[in-house]
Amino acid sequence: MAMMLVLTAVLAMACQGAAKAECFVEPCFRKDAVVVHRNITYGEAYDPVLKRVEVLTLDVYLPPDSDTRPLRPAAVLVHGGSFVEGNSQSDSEPQLAYELVTRGYVAVSINCEALIASYSPTRPLRCPAHWPCRHHPPTDRLDGSIGLTSDIPGEDAGEDAKAAIRFVRSMNLTWRVDPAKVMIAGDSAGAVTALWVGYAMTDRPGHSGNPGFSDAVGAVVSVSGEMKSQAFCKTVTPTPLNCTLSDPSKDYVGNITGPPQPPLLMLHGTADLTVPYVNGLEVYTRAKDVGLPALMLTVPDAGHVPFDSLFYNATRLGQFMTFLADNFATNSTCAC
Repeated sequence: MAMMLVLTAVLAMACQGAAKAECFVEPCFRKDAVVVHRNITYGEAYDPVLKRVEVLTLDVYLPPDSDTRPLRPAAVLVHGGSFVEGNSQSDSEPQLAYELVTRGYVAVSINCEALIASYSPTRPLRCPAHWPCRHHPPTDRLDGSIGLTSDIPGEDAGEDAKAAIRFVRSMNLTWRVDPAKVMIAGDSAGAVTALWVGYAMTDRPGHSGNPGFSDAVGAVVSVSGEMKSQAFCKTVTPTPLNCTLSDPSKDYVGNITGPPQPPLLMLHGTADLTVPYVNGLEVYTRAKDVGLPALMLTVPDAGHVPFDSLFYNATRLGQFMTFLADNFATNSTCAC
């Protein structure tokens, strides 16, 4: 009888362990059960060229009404586009939202201001006295026509993303978001934005909206991102050469200093000519060296933003979700 009780207890513990291992890793809901609301205003940003306030919007993806958990972890997703183009429904960010929400997260995919339309290499920025001109001096200019040639677009996108993070926390009662569990993810320019928010501009809240709420993040996800200015290269083998953008002075990897900074999850293709793989690897290596939980999912021979190699590779998607479950969604209530 005693042996039977011990065996029963061991089996129960094994079942509990298996259930916990799958929490936030395997889907709990069908994709068609996810609830989506689009074009929700989360903030404003002044356009100094158009001389008007631009409304910032996002799309929210929620678990179905059958999900009764009082608090859910959340993700803020930032699209790419070299700070020139893109929107909340581009770059497979909606598919990433569905992958997260079917596993129990709340996700928002945000629109940032079309930053390059707002700045000119020949015009100074002049904002009205009643509207702050973000954090940089009103005489700052872009030094080129591509967004990555200047820190300004990335920092301004970071301010918009921070406003979105604060907005998500402000909606914690309506969306049942756990204020202690908000992460940021992005691809390409959105990944640069996510890295800026997580590690390089933690002391600059910006003026895009929702003051009074924290804009700290519990994890950073970078898909084809970097923390230096080197991009659009002719070759990356064996090293990046003939890059349209290459400014050694703009290197912010050293801003990663270790805990309590957030864990880092990266996905990057080795044949990426837009943002060289070695630059993403340098960010990952730095995070590991300073003691942050970090995972680099390397995709051999893949180019820029290899989302397909994530969504349609069960092993890699499992690694991606397991890292988030173990390092971000810890102690959150399982959705199934």
